[in-house]
Amino acid sequence: MNMRIALADDELDSRRMLARMLVALGYDVCYSAEDGEELLQFDLEQQVDVVILDLDMPNLDGLATAEEVSRRGIPVILLSGHADLDSVVVEKEPVLLKLSKPVEASPLQDALLLAAERRR
Repeated sequence: MNMRIALADDELDSRRMLARMLVALGYDVCYSAEDGEELLQFDLEQQVDVVILDLDMPNLDGLATAEEVSRRGIPVILLSGHADLDSVVVEKEPVLLKLSKPVEASPLQDALLLAAERRR
């Protein structure tokens, strides 16, 4: 499965851990950004199948970034350390799936498979 993934998280350790997990699952992490603003400078449409975003980031947060990424037709998976993520992000938001941190491999894999179906 050669899915190309871009991710954005302002916490370096979280970004590294997530990238290692994605590579171990067989995915290609083609871009890693510190925030949404940096991520949107990358050529997402040509290079990325799915974007994974942290909810709480400086400059451009996860929801604002998700809105722009979704407009470009790219599925978004949103990550958050909020205990009740559903109360923070409502269903109508431009997010394919929401996962709580710390992220585990199995739900992440399921989310990516769903994103791959959506991207087709």
